[in-house]
Amino acid sequence: MPRRPRKGDRCEHQESDLPRGRLVADPELKYLNSGTLVANFALAVNRSTRKPDGSWKDDLDGFFDCEVFGGSALTLSGDFKKGAEVQISGSLGQRTWKTSGDQPRKVSKVEIRVESIGAVLEVRKTDDAAQPQPEPQPA
Repeated sequence: MPRRPRKGDRCEHQESDLPRGRLVADPELKYLNSGTLVANFALAVNRSTRKPDGSWKDDLDGFFDCEVFGGSALTLSGDFKKGAEVQISGSLGQRTWKTSGDQPRKVSKVEIRVESIGAVLEVRKTDDAAQPQPEPQPA
């Protein structure tokens, strides 16, 4: 029988595809005390809605803190910079802690533990006539 969640446990959910977005800043690469490499980054996600005239409107849906571990962290920090559009899949987790000071309070935030990340490549349609034609090869 699985144990009940305890205070301070990380709440993990099943891995799933999450919205694509743009990196808010360059990923921050660091080592944990255990020696594990981790990259932290924030993702800005927009929600697109169709207006009555048929055009699209993008509204900021939110900012999401993300973390990725191991070799993927190294790849992320080397290949992706601020403004890069990425698609991620992973799981959601909620971290909770108490603040310090005169009036301590309990706070929490949802983070995304990234399992895979990739660049978003937009395919643009163009007129076929404008496409360069391959040179015929002699037989």
